[in-house]
Amino acid sequence: MSRKIFCLLSLALWAYGQEPFFIGIAGGSCSGKTTLGRALQTELGEDRCAIVSMDSYYKPLAAFDKQRLDEIDFDHPNSIDFDLLHAHLTSLRSREAIALPLYNFSLSDRVGSEILLPKDIIIIEGFLLLTDPKIRSLLNVAVFLDADLDILALRRFERDLFVLNRPLSQVKENYFNRVEPGFKTFVAPTKQFATCTLNAKNPISELVKELQQFLTIFQDDSSIVRKEPPQFHIQPQHK
Repeated sequence: MSRKIFCLLSLALWAYGQEPFFIGIAGGSCSGKTTLGRALQTELGEDRCAIVSMDSYYKPLAAFDKQRLDEIDFDHPNSIDFDLLHAHLTSLRSREAIALPLYNFSLSDRVGSEILLPKDIIIIEGFLLLTDPKIRSLLNVAVFLDADLDILALRRFERDLFVLNRPLSQVKENYFNRVEPGFKTFVAPTKQFATCTLNAKNPISELVKELQQFLTIFQDDSSIVRKEPPQFHIQPQHK
């Protein structure tokens, strides 16, 4: 039996007659969270596995109390509507459909919603995902994609400059004033909450194999438990 089939059957047995299995994927910006989540969904089967992106839960502009757009720190946990995310994950755990927000990054605002049906396996991915204790408490497995900051910086600059076509001055200002400080302050410390840490430098295909292997071990080893060190406090944004 292939590792893919064994992993799928293990998770299906978990979900049969029980709550869906929640896999959280966190790590720095451009560490490969979205790519890994999609690749894992493809391996496990889209009919059995759904993805919830934390990016869908950025707060609408109206929630920022008339701050100018360039004053909003989107790398701060306070920019995420964790209450709504928690409510939606709770609904999915009860096998209820949710109205997943649609977020437009060009407008930096929500532009509607779409229905997401519950599945046996739910992958939740986002760089700030593990900063919220309510979200951590819902995860069966918490994955952290680990990479050196210089690698993440290179990937971020390449994406912003050549994919998003943003000017260099804007990319530099945003990275050094928000992305890098946000990673050091909020994202890197949440590695301690991971039940599985993967090297983000490895190819996605290798990461999928490693994660599948971990998940099969997780199903058979009750000694693997989610880590919950002392409370991780978040300081509010300065207005």
